[in-house]
Amino acid sequence: MDTNEQVRQIAIRLREIEDANAALTRRVFSLETELSKVTGSPIHVQPPIAAPPPLPSVPVMATTLDERGIVVPLEAEVPTYTAPPPFQPVPSVPQADAPTPPPTIEGNFGLTWINRIGVLTLVLGVGFFFKYMVDNDWIGPSGRVMLGVLAGLLTIWFGDRLWHKDQKTFAQGVQALGTSILYLSFFAAFRFYELIPQSVAFVLMLVTTLMTGALALRYNAQATLALGMISGWCTPFLLSKGEPNDLFFLSYMLLLNGGAAIISRMRGWTSIEIVALVATWVFHLAWTENRSRIAGRNLSVLFTMLNYAVFAVSSHGWIVVIAQLIAGLLLGYSYNKEWNSVVLLVGFLHFLAGLFLTNRNKIAGGALAAVGGFWLCQATADQPDRLQHLSELMLGYTAAFLTTLAFVVYRATKDSVQRLDLAAASLCGVIYFTASYDLLVPEYKAYLGLFTVAVAACYLALGYALYNVTPAEKRDTTGPLLAAGLALAFLALAVPIQLTGYRITIGWAIQAGALTWIAYKLRDSRIVIGSAILYFLAVSRLGSIDSLLYWPPIEGGYALFFNPRFITFLVTCLSLWFSAWCASKFEEHKPIKTAAGIAYLLGHFLMIWALHLELFAYVDSRLDFNSPTSLKTLISSIILAGYGMLFISFGFARRAALPRILGLILFGIVILKLYLYDIWLLDRIYRMIAFIALGGILLGGSYLYSRFRDKLTTLIRDTE
Repeated sequence: MDTNEQVRQIAIRLREIEDANAALTRRVFSLETELSKVTGSPIHVQPPIAAPPPLPSVPVMATTLDERGIVVPLEAEVPTYTAPPPFQPVPSVPQADAPTPPPTIEGNFGLTWINRIGVLTLVLGVGFFFKYMVDNDWIGPSGRVMLGVLAGLLTIWFGDRLWHKDQKTFAQGVQALGTSILYLSFFAAFRFYELIPQSVAFVLMLVTTLMTGALALRYNAQATLALGMISGWCTPFLLSKGEPNDLFFLSYMLLLNGGAAIISRMRGWTSIEIVALVATWVFHLAWTENRSRIAGRNLSVLFTMLNYAVFAVSSHGWIVVIAQLIAGLLLGYSYNKEWNSVVLLVGFLHFLAGLFLTNRNKIAGGALAAVGGFWLCQATADQPDRLQHLSELMLGYTAAFLTTLAFVVYRATKDSVQRLDLAAASLCGVIYFTASYDLLVPEYKAYLGLFTVAVAACYLALGYALYNVTPAEKRDTTGPLLAAGLALAFLALAVPIQLTGYRITIGWAIQAGALTWIAYKLRDSRIVIGSAILYFLAVSRLGSIDSLLYWPPIEGGYALFFNPRFITFLVTCLSLWFSAWCASKFEEHKPIKTAAGIAYLLGHFLMIWALHLELFAYVDSRLDFNSPTSLKTLISSIILAGYGMLFISFGFARRAALPRILGLILFGIVILKLYLYDIWLLDRIYRMIAFIALGGILLGGSYLYSRFRDKLTTLIRDTE
């Protein structure tokens, strides 16, 4: 490498070193600048070194060979080195404040609770000092009040100074002390020294309350607002002279608690809103208990609704729910001494308001609270003369019931129906039926069954509407099934209400069969549960009540098979067999097919029982039979054997294994009974008849197996 080339390479390396040094200097400067912003203290740094200018082109003598091979000079330029772009510092990003660590138990107690207790202690001390000055007559009454007002204002000012010095918790306690001193001063000026009239004292204490609220807003201090609320509640009681002013008291409490509720929502202070809610209804309930009858129900209803309106617009749904229930209770309580039809209108309007808020604000449980508020209103009101006001009561109750059902359907059209809305529809129906039944039973007892069916029809309509208003892709069967279940419950209830005696069992059995058929048509196995419940009721009543219809026995004219007891058994058995056939069509549901088998067996068991009851009752009704006990034993054996023969015949005819097996089981029972019991206890004539008759029946069954022995294997294979 020649000299020129070496110089050129050294120049390039030096320029690279200078550029790197300049870039490093600028980066250090940028980092030190950011550090000074974070720490808040200035750091003396040197400005960054500017990038050196690029090297100029330097001509360098170089040599080359010409065509003749002679060395000739060649002028060449050293390549110009282009410096990299100057370093651009990254713009500073404002850093978020470091998260404040949670206060320790020691810090919380020392800063907050000690502060609060200290304020209370100091307030008591100021009170004791005032009392000491009064006892020793150190200063006149006017001077004492002025001194107290001045001390209160100075304390509030001092708290403001502390706040701006970032001692916020301590400042809240100091300002609370100042407002408390002002309250004590104004109260002393009115009560102890009689320097100012009641109206002036009230205005001054009200201004102090408003100032406390303003301080709470200014400093975002919940404790200050809570103190202002407590002071505001105490004001009317401290200044009272025993002459109540109901309109003024209710208006004052409405403004105080309503204002506190509004401020708490503005600041997100849920605890303050809860305190305002509790205070509102506690004071209003106390006033209602002591003064509503004197002041008049209209004033009570007006302020109940106004207080309800204050909390009905809360952003917390559970606060709206509580206000709905309490307002309904107090509205009815306003009429607890004398009923008036207006209570129906007021309660219904309050109920509509609850439904409106539930739908607009999507309040969970709002519909349930609206229903509960309406019925609480009616329950706490005085009970009217039912016969005189029957039409008004039924109109109001029915309007609330139908409105609830319509509300649920409307919510379903908006795809916003909730499980609690369905619970509201269920609860309203149950309460509506109970209240209406109590109203109708004295004069319209004969129509109560029809009324129950009408309620069931309403729930059927609700289920149909819920099923059809919802698109198929969003359909939830919970609502329709719940409505169908309620309709079934009321239909089942209508049977014992409208019918008497054995007709109740027949009605339940028919309903159960119809319900199973509906399940079969809709291919919904869950409906079978309702059918099973009805069958349980029907069979239980059949065994405990209807089976004893003709006991003790009737002598003489007993109508064999054509009597209410056998007809009831027959209808129940037919219903069970029909349900077994419907349930057997649920091929994909093994539990339903099992239930079908149980229903089939239960129907045959009841039929065998019914045949025994009928023939035994016929024997008991006749006096010309010798040895009726032996005759009953013979009849029982013939019934079992004959029924077994029918089972086997039906099994071969229908290619069904179950009836054949049941027939063989009955044959086995008859054989055991014949040889272990009948042969020893029957009279001779009955023993002969039993052996001849039963032997013939058993041979008939054996003949069937012999006749179809070649096809029996095929029948078994087909059954499998």
